[in-house]
Amino acid sequence: MDTQQRQYLPNRMHVIRVKRGSAIVALDGVLRLSYRDESLDWLLDSAPAMSRLLEEGEHYVFSSHGYVEIYVSGAVAVTGLMLPPSTAKPWTVALAWIVSWDLLRRLGRLRRNSAEKQRVNS
Repeated sequence: MDTQQRQYLPNRMHVIRVKRGSAIVALDGVLRLSYRDESLDWLLDSAPAMSRLLEEGEHYVFSSHGYVEIYVSGAVAVTGLMLPPSTAKPWTVALAWIVSWDLLRRLGRLRRNSAEKQRVNS
């Protein structure tokens, strides 16, 4: 999924499927989002609907996969921006953190060793 700029029309319900970590930004107006937690699908229509009102410039990041209903609060069309989830997997982020920490630790040792050698030589 790529970044998509969409025009949401008033008096219409727009339904989109989002992935966990996707975000929506209200660029020039107010959007109302309504969705259900996908983990509660077994409750069917009994699952509580969650609603979020996005003012102009605000964004919302979805914590789970699912379908989202988007409504425009007002009489004019609103432009929204759908951002895809980050492509970095949690394990790659953790691995990068561990590697960078290890490199910094080794760099600190090298600096300490070179400082000790300079003290010994002087």
